[in-house]
Amino acid sequence: MVKTSKGIRVFSGLPIKWKLMTMIILTTFTITSCFALGYAFYEYRLKATEFRAQIATLMKVVGLNSTAAIVFQDPETASEILEALAGEPLVVSAQIFSPTGELFSQYISKDPVNQALLESKHLSAPSPPIIDQGYALSSGDVLEATDIHVGVQFMYLQQPIVVNDRIVATIMAQVSKRSLRALVKRQISTFIAIATIALILSFILASRFQRMISTPIISLANAIRSVSKDQDYSLRVEEHNSDELGELIDGFNDMLSQIDNRDKALEIAKDEAEAANSMKSQFLANMSHEIRTPMNGVLGMTDLLSGTRLDEKQHHYVHTIHESGKALLGVINDILDFSKIEAGELKLEATDLNLQELVTQTFELIADQAFNKGLELIWHIDDDVPIHLVGDAIRLRQVLLNLLGNAIKFTAMGEVMLSISPIFESDNKIKLQFALRDTGIGIEKEKLNRIFDAFSQADLSTTRRFGGTGLGLSISAQLVEMMGGEISVKSQLGKGSTFTFTIEFGKQRAQPVAFSHDVDLSGKKILIVDDNASNREILCQQTSTWGIDAEQAKDAAEALKKLKIAAQRSESYSLAILDLIMPVTDGMELAECVRTDPQIKATPLVLLTSGSQDIDVENAEAQWFSCVLRKPVSPSDLYACLKRALVSSDEINTSSQHKSSRNTATPQFPAKILVVEDNPVNQVVARDILSLYGCEAYVVGDGKQAVKAAQNSHYDLILMDIQMPYLDGVSATAEIRNGTANADVPIIALTANAMGGDRELYIEKGMSDYLSKPFDRNKLLGILEKWLSPTTKSLDVDTKKTSADDIHRPDNSIDAHDTALPHIPNAMDKTPAQVDISLDSPFDHETIEMLKNAYGDNFDNKWAVLGQMYMESASKDLEKIRNAIEGSDAAALYKAAHSLKSSSGNMGAKQMMESCRRLENKAREGSLADVENDLKLLETHYSQVLNALPTDTSIVT
Repeated sequence: MVKTSKGIRVFSGLPIKWKLMTMIILTTFTITSCFALGYAFYEYRLKATEFRAQIATLMKVVGLNSTAAIVFQDPETASEILEALAGEPLVVSAQIFSPTGELFSQYISKDPVNQALLESKHLSAPSPPIIDQGYALSSGDVLEATDIHVGVQFMYLQQPIVVNDRIVATIMAQVSKRSLRALVKRQISTFIAIATIALILSFILASRFQRMISTPIISLANAIRSVSKDQDYSLRVEEHNSDELGELIDGFNDMLSQIDNRDKALEIAKDEAEAANSMKSQFLANMSHEIRTPMNGVLGMTDLLSGTRLDEKQHHYVHTIHESGKALLGVINDILDFSKIEAGELKLEATDLNLQELVTQTFELIADQAFNKGLELIWHIDDDVPIHLVGDAIRLRQVLLNLLGNAIKFTAMGEVMLSISPIFESDNKIKLQFALRDTGIGIEKEKLNRIFDAFSQADLSTTRRFGGTGLGLSISAQLVEMMGGEISVKSQLGKGSTFTFTIEFGKQRAQPVAFSHDVDLSGKKILIVDDNASNREILCQQTSTWGIDAEQAKDAAEALKKLKIAAQRSESYSLAILDLIMPVTDGMELAECVRTDPQIKATPLVLLTSGSQDIDVENAEAQWFSCVLRKPVSPSDLYACLKRALVSSDEINTSSQHKSSRNTATPQFPAKILVVEDNPVNQVVARDILSLYGCEAYVVGDGKQAVKAAQNSHYDLILMDIQMPYLDGVSATAEIRNGTANADVPIIALTANAMGGDRELYIEKGMSDYLSKPFDRNKLLGILEKWLSPTTKSLDVDTKKTSADDIHRPDNSIDAHDTALPHIPNAMDKTPAQVDISLDSPFDHETIEMLKNAYGDNFDNKWAVLGQMYMESASKDLEKIRNAIEGSDAAALYKAAHSLKSSSGNMGAKQMMESCRRLENKAREGSLADVENDLKLLETHYSQVLNALPTDTSIVT
């Protein structure tokens, strides 16, 4: 692209009138200036030549008169002869030099101007000439004065003095250029006067002549603007001349009449095209749904068939059918998403999300695919990026999976790396940049402009070689645009591509830390050994944020060298992180070398391995390693591993106790709160967290009970679940607002289905605020601080003087007067349970910490009770989900998935919650395709949760 100067851009933006005037004036000025400058230059050259000839003649005369004085070596006579130069005021000084360069005599002007010039630094004489004593002039030599130096203020001239054809001396004169400078000043004044007159005359003439051209053009431009603004094609432009401009106006008028006729035809065609496109999108959606139903049957049956007794060939056939079905289902899903976007039916959610967990789970889904090809998967989130955001987690995951899938598909060796950084942040919003870089085949430059077009790939050979519909990038681009961002790509053929997209997120009110730094690791010194430079750099960045001094080694040889040198200097490393797959010497072999070397064998080791590498983790940890981490490594897993390897259990307990002792100041709200919630697990969690803040919580299980409770007693705050049996939260709120003692009490909407605009919707329905589930201690505290006062709310306000026992409660509800935990057979008869929050635990560390803070020393007992209650409710919900899927009942599936999602979130079973969220979203959209696979994933996560919960009396850590 050719860059234009600022002046040209300004000129291009001028009206035609001023352009014409400017061109005429500039042309006139340029011609006048060239003529004046040419004449001035000619006159200056002429005067300079005359001036030089005049001085040269004078020097010749002086030189001839000085011959006798030079021959007889009479400097005084020579000086008197030089005084004759006083008659020429421009001569500043003159000197006669002998052939050897010695000064024989000199003259200095007495003129004050020349004296000032001599005293200034403008006059610095060059070295005098030295002439060979034996040099004789030939007949062809010319004895003319020659310039030897020309300056701004003066010029030097020299003239040889000849006796008998021999140069016996040289006379040099320093001559002022005052007369020439005066001439230049006069010429400049003359030029300015001429240019000014020329500009004035050209301006007058230009302003008259430009109207002949500009007037019809301006009339045409005004007509074009009017037509563009008002869409009035009946307008016509008056013709001023019969020249080319007149023909242009006639053509414009004809064009208007044609456009008027053509628009009517285009409007008809547009209506027909929109109708056809709508029918196409509807047809695609219907056909995709119809195809996916039998496809799910095919996939389900092949999955069941693969579990039967089959020989090797039959197993291969079944596997081929299953994989082909999955590929076809993926194509159909892409087409359905594309048709929904085109039809404007795809809606975004606004839910709380944990960016770090989302990225970790996304990479886990794609990890095996990458590691099977021998690729490195790396991701990094800048420290400035808040982890707890508000956005559409499902669609963000879909975009990441599309781009990651493409990157892995088109990369044969090397790495795929995702970097996330902030580019703009305000109080409640943040815009993040996602950059996904690969070392794949790259894309040709001329094909980049259509890479995001629907049904498009770089070329047909790409489709034949790698497969795909060409819809993934198009869908990703449109989803990114819907989420307030944009997407772009940079690529170099044969070296890889970088896809960059931005998305705007909301920020959660409370920003808890991504994970608890309950142990100080600062000052520790570790060595990171990995042949991949990006991996090493990311691990160094992550560990440096915890105050760890991390060094790098690119292979086993360098690592051993650094370990031994550090040990010899008594500066041993606190720990070494070893990658399993490295050239020459792998991580296991390096570990063996470390353990067999007496100097460094005590160094704690951590092994990095990919999911596809067959390694016995327990045996590896028991033999050589403190722990084994699977790549890509999340910061929370890395921190937990380093804490486990670097810090003793006593130090961890002491640090945790010290940390908890600093956080004992909990705000207290002596308020009476009604909790309306149908899920028993959520009832317990809500009540106990409220009790942590000094609240007296009364729990009922549905909307009808809530209305009855509000009629019988006064409350300071009501937490109202939205989806409940018998009477939903919105309807219950309407009845409470209509004539009960709690008509003006703040009612907070509770829902696990946080969609964009929900808060405004619930407030419009009569609620006061909105709180998303699962319950978060910081968010709930924010609600209490907003709607209650720690000092003014009273527990004794009761308009009908009724006790809590008068409230009708279902069997599974709990109120604040229950002094003992609900009886669960065999749950508390033996050792209390301890929750597993190790690296492989299905429970979220942050949620468990919140519950520990709420329950204090009684956490183990409470956790056992919650676990039993959760197992009972989750098994019922899971059975309802199976029945709904079997009966293709989207409404029943939605309710069951919503209920299980809510209770799983409050237990910290985040993977269960995300699986339920996917089922819930599909049920809401009425699309039950591929839900069998989601059900299998949900059942897998449920099994993991059951294994971590108490089976009878305790939980095994």
